[in-house]
Amino acid sequence: MKVLLLADGSSVHAVRYQAELKSLGVEVVLVSIEAGATVDIKLKRSTGISAIDYMLAAPIIKNIIKCENSDIINPHFACGYGFMTALSGLWKTKPVLLHCLGSDILVSPQKSWLHKWRVVYALKKSHQIVVDSEYLGAEVEKIYNKAKNKVIFWGADRQAFDNYDKKQQNGFIWKRPLNVIVPRAHYPVYNNHFIIHALKDLIRNKDITITFPGWGDNLKAFKEMVDHEQINDGIKYYNFKSREKFNEFISDFDIYLSAALSDSSPASLIEAMASGLYPIVGDIPGVKEWMDSNNGALFNFNDTGSLKKAFEKVLEKPSDLEELLNRNYNKAQKDGMFSKNISETVGLMQEMIKDAGK
Repeated sequence: MKVLLLADGSSVHAVRYQAELKSLGVEVVLVSIEAGATVDIKLKRSTGISAIDYMLAAPIIKNIIKCENSDIINPHFACGYGFMTALSGLWKTKPVLLHCLGSDILVSPQKSWLHKWRVVYALKKSHQIVVDSEYLGAEVEKIYNKAKNKVIFWGADRQAFDNYDKKQQNGFIWKRPLNVIVPRAHYPVYNNHFIIHALKDLIRNKDITITFPGWGDNLKAFKEMVDHEQINDGIKYYNFKSREKFNEFISDFDIYLSAALSDSSPASLIEAMASGLYPIVGDIPGVKEWMDSNNGALFNFNDTGSLKKAFEKVLEKPSDLEELLNRNYNKAQKDGMFSKNISETVGLMQEMIKDAGK
């Protein structure tokens, strides 16, 4: 089976997905406007305006599919590569499996009528749509009620589950300051400034240290806020890491924290649950298929006191901590094993190719 993968070549998710497909014996051609080390065919960014660049690239991928003779087209992100595929007309001759990633459904359609039209057009011209949560699937159907959705979670690597075994052997020891990781880069949707406002006193008191990614559009402003609050000693940053290195890195932390304002089924949350980290997340619909008050802490991101209280409670170390972490591990193992879920995706592709040949 040969897959034409249209996705952001700079995205860790796209690269990870590409590698897993290849490990399963699938021949993959990654085509991307964005540069990346594993991109097979780099499309030209003609104008720098995404919508126009996707439109201009549509006829080019028609020629690519002729040369590559792929069996199926797999665009990721509805209003980007999904829109490009729809414009190309390739859905007339090849099966199209569209992956919706979250913000393309939850955020993009709200920006303008043009954004929404692009999303709807992509959904209409896809034979099958993969979403990573029931919530995202329901949102897709609100936009286009004839969409054919299938829920396949993203998931965690085997190495993340190995982290849990090591923590369990060590008895899930917690010592102050607790090590907290926020694996969300500094963009408005991830709301990292809220975390500083809520937890600055606990950081000053050396109850916790928090590690953030060292990149993102808002990084400079974030660092200025940290300087202003005089909590530099309790804030750390990490550089981009390969999947293998990140899975090793996350094992050193006690708590996973996210204040994201919008999300579907967060891969980073599943990884944290698989690795034995205690999850504390903003109370948004996208996390509800993984989180409730019985397996971590939910907070109101309109109330800094809500997040602070969640941490004050956790600092006492819950008496049922090991039981809670074990429940999370089992849930991640049941529904969030990345290799198993991508195998399911490959099976879906094979069915689509077979049906297209009838």
